[in-house]
Amino acid sequence: MMEQIQKLPLPVLYVGLGAFFLAPIIAGIMQRSTTVTFMLFLRLAIGWHFLFEGLHKIHSEHLGAIDGNRPFNSAAYFENSEGPLAPHLRKFIGDPDEKLLAKLKVEDDKPMSPDFLTKWSEYYTSKRAAGKISDSDKAKEAELKKAANDKAQELFDKLPEPNEAALPAGLIKDWTDYVAKFKAAYSTTDEENKAIDAKLKEAKANLYIWLNGTRDTKKASPGGGGTADVEEPTKNTITNYHKKLDALKDTFKLELETIGTDGRKGPAITALRGDIIKLRGELNKDLDEKTQELKDDLVKVLGKRADAQVTANLDKPRKDNLYWVNFATRWGVFSIGLGLLAGFFTRIACLGGIVFLLSTYLVDSPFPWLPSSPKSEGNYLFVNKNIIEMLALMVIASTPSGKWMGLDAFISKFKNWIQVLILLMGAGAFFWFVLWKQL
Repeated sequence: MMEQIQKLPLPVLYVGLGAFFLAPIIAGIMQRSTTVTFMLFLRLAIGWHFLFEGLHKIHSEHLGAIDGNRPFNSAAYFENSEGPLAPHLRKFIGDPDEKLLAKLKVEDDKPMSPDFLTKWSEYYTSKRAAGKISDSDKAKEAELKKAANDKAQELFDKLPEPNEAALPAGLIKDWTDYVAKFKAAYSTTDEENKAIDAKLKEAKANLYIWLNGTRDTKKASPGGGGTADVEEPTKNTITNYHKKLDALKDTFKLELETIGTDGRKGPAITALRGDIIKLRGELNKDLDEKTQELKDDLVKVLGKRADAQVTANLDKPRKDNLYWVNFATRWGVFSIGLGLLAGFFTRIACLGGIVFLLSTYLVDSPFPWLPSSPKSEGNYLFVNKNIIEMLALMVIASTPSGKWMGLDAFISKFKNWIQVLILLMGAGAFFWFVLWKQL
């Protein structure tokens, strides 16, 4: 949004800012009260804050994840907050740790048999060898590649299926559902279905090998001075992740028990939370890579018949609770700011702002017995900037601020509420049009 504002001619900006500052002064003179002037300045300042915060969130979503832009997402805010409302909202939108644990949960945790790994390794060796064949005689090269691929296929047909009980049921269900949608979207042939099922079998085997094998990670160097790339058994990483989650619960409980003593556990909680975020990110990254490999392989099966738009539509995330929370936040904050600036149903806008600020206060609360969120700004004890802004909105809501200066003065003259409804619909359509034109 700042780019659009910067494109405006300076005289237009100066006139707009001048009107912004002069209007409350004029309204105060007309009401013969300096209190009116400062109340209007307070309303406009809070409205400005809400409006441009909302516009930024809407604009970031409209641009998408391009050129370094990160679409607004409230998930991280809820993940790192410990206020009384935070656990309930995390449950509502889906706790990230519970989601990952569900992806990693297996019924049968027996070690992988050496025979399974040997046979799959033999297949991959044969497959790579087929891909490296090269000859100046293209006809001979094609013949050699066909023979090598036939041998690889023969090995593949004899490969053992991974034990389904030893695979994460949640992730396998996601993969199976995606494959079914892929087949339906492209109306795949029997031959293509056979190749697709083979790719799914291969993806399951890769996942099984990853779960029972090793993964690349970074560890602190023994002598200090940075990190080193090491291989770690995947099961060790998952076990460590479980231990960190349990330790965080125990440490948080101790934090509540040691209020008012010298045994506070705040730094330990912060360190544990950092370790959990790191491990969660690494494991999710590995699983996302496995999922993306499967999707890429499915597209390769179709060759030129694959359509980028059709595939992109399959990857569109479903509109879950987090989607609606983000949607309500973007447009709610924008609408509150617009109402306050325009003096349009001002008391309703104030009430919306109060509810929003109270909810953020209860999600990320500055209580002394709670660890501070990494996202928090400043150092507070019970009272933070959200409470101050909320109290200011309560004061504004107790006054006829919109009638002093705003559309409420115009609306109050209407006796027929049907006319008011028409006015609302027209104003909403106008602002929607202007907003999307600007975006």
